[in-house]
Amino acid sequence: MVYSRSFCVRRSLSTGDEQPPSDTGIASPEESRAFELWLRGVWTAKEKRMEEFYEDQRFESGEGGAREVVPVKQT
Repeated sequence: MVYSRSFCVRRSLSTGDEQPPSDTGIASPEESRAFELWLRGVWTAKEKRMEEFYEDQRFESGEGGAREVVPVKQT
């Protein structure tokens, strides 16, 4: 089973200041901390989804409906 999501990281992060990120490619300490907290939240949500999957053998869709697990036959 494959589940994927994509994020616009720049829009997902909030450092409390409205300064644009630097063009050096190196994050400020505030940007690093905001990214760390955001990533932990994403990871925690993923772990919760996996726990629910192992209990129910299904993923809940974002709309609240369940998606069935469809076995794939490998040849």
